Amino acid sequence: MGILFLYLILLFRGLRIVHKGTSTFGTLLAFGVCFALVFQAFINMAVAVNLFPVTGQPLPLISMGGTSIWFTSIAIGMILSVSRDIKEDAQSSHEPQPELAHV
Repeated sequence: MGILFLYLILLFRGLRIVHKGTSTFGTLLAFGVCFALVFQAFINMAVAVNLFPVTGQPLPLISMGGTSIWFTSIAIGMILSVSRDIKEDAQSSHEPQPELAHV
């Protein structure tokens, strides 16, 4: 139940990033990558309790596979990049704009 709760937190945080997103590409990227990670985790958990047939999907952030951990890390990096862009846009909108000198 604890792992399921952590993946739901990941989904919730990803949806908050999507909601606050400023660019269409960034929001769609964050949604797609976050949904893919959580969906893959749910598929793995369903296989573990015999709800689905065996698919061979690793559990993101838990299973120790070479390419699995690489692509999971890359996916989380993409989400964090979108989040950083949102933060930078918010900070730049609050800074006072320099006035142009009238000649």
